[in-house]
Amino acid sequence: MPDNNTYEWYKNDVLLNGETDSDLEVYDAGTYKVKISLAASACVAESEVKIEYAPALNPTTTTLVQCDEDNDGVTVFNLTKADAQIVSNDPDLTVNEYFEDPYQQFPIIDPVAYTSAPETIYALVVNSYGCTLMTPVHLAISNNTIAPQNPVATCDGDALQDGLYHFDLDTEVTPQITATLPPGLIVSYFASVNDALTEQNQLSSTFNNTTAYQQIIWARIVNGHDCYGVIPVTLIVNTFSPPNFEDENKFLCDGGSISLSVASGFVHYSWDNATNSTLNHITINTPGTYTVTVTNANGCTAMKKFIVNPSGVATIDDIIIADFMGGANTVTIVASGNGHYEYALDNGVFQDETVFNDVASGAYTVYVNDKNGCGVTEKDIFVLDYPKFFTPNGDGYNDFWKVPFLQLYPNARITIFDRFGKLLSAFRGNAQGWDGKLGSRPLPATDYWFVISIGERTIRGHFSLKR
Repeated sequence: MPDNNTYEWYKNDVLLNGETDSDLEVYDAGTYKVKISLAASACVAESEVKIEYAPALNPTTTTLVQCDEDNDGVTVFNLTKADAQIVSNDPDLTVNEYFEDPYQQFPIIDPVAYTSAPETIYALVVNSYGCTLMTPVHLAISNNTIAPQNPVATCDGDALQDGLYHFDLDTEVTPQITATLPPGLIVSYFASVNDALTEQNQLSSTFNNTTAYQQIIWARIVNGHDCYGVIPVTLIVNTFSPPNFEDENKFLCDGGSISLSVASGFVHYSWDNATNSTLNHITINTPGTYTVTVTNANGCTAMKKFIVNPSGVATIDDIIIADFMGGANTVTIVASGNGHYEYALDNGVFQDETVFNDVASGAYTVYVNDKNGCGVTEKDIFVLDYPKFFTPNGDGYNDFWKVPFLQLYPNARITIFDRFGKLLSAFRGNAQGWDGKLGSRPLPATDYWFVISIGERTIRGHFSLKR
């Protein structure tokens, strides 16, 4: 039915002459108001709207160049890497999503890892007013050729030779990669080829390998925004743990010399402690610590330390003999020197203790041996003891009472008494001994007493005469 209302249009409160229709086309920003006089009554209705115009969306048509590591014509694109180029640093624009067509029918579900051959896709660009525009993004594949890289090797510098160590990728790997490439390229590193293509999980410049001895990582080379190439790099950790390289203790005999050596066949040898030798052995005559560093064909080093201690043959300072103890005699050896000593009597077993107990009377040779191999010192001794009985029966065996080896003390004096203290015999240390007689008369079988005087020493005791 016909509209009998009356319309007045205003722009910024200024009446627009001639605009009396119910519709108004506007071409400028401003505040527009309409007053409607209703025909059926004397009522007037009014309303207004503010019209603003956003600047035209002006995204940049972008080409995203990706690498194809296996040259099959298909690769993985991280489309979000084109975002900054599309909006050209315009803070009012954002990339909302990507589509395979300009009609927004086929959205790309995973723009971070989009597998594609070279083609054109479309980015939906949005401004702060919600205005949108589709802009093309050209996907291209880099066709640069990069020569295969030589493995990059280092030595395992830890005490634990487990094939795990660190690399400084910027100084140990990058110079090799860029040596034959145009200047200005940037190299970054990733654990997998997919991470390299999508530029995710970039490795630190200081990289500790996670696969022992040998590991492949991937280098991504970029030229500005474009991928120049993605290549594998083999990292090798060489271990070097030669046998018998533990610290070793050696002993140097007083006034002597010894040779220190390690196995032959290494590329280089270096001795410290002022020897400066480059041989696998040195001869030294001074105690101390000597260290040799060896280098193998891979340039790895290992170190061995020799701790050279002083040692030497013993000096026997004294031998303390407690004899005339009735078989419970003791011999104590007092020795000094740089060595580590052990002791023996005659051909007996060496012992660490310096005291020998229950030593029978007799002639002995005392041996003091340096356990470190510097030699043996020896000295002859005599342990004296008196016989507990004798049998002067003329059979030629045990017919005289005498002290064995007392002849070594010719000035010793022996006197023999009966139980009442009567002197029966007296003789010197080198005499034949007592034959059990008083004059020419044999004395009866019983106990008799003696006194032996050797210098300032006096020994007293008794023995039995048996017939």
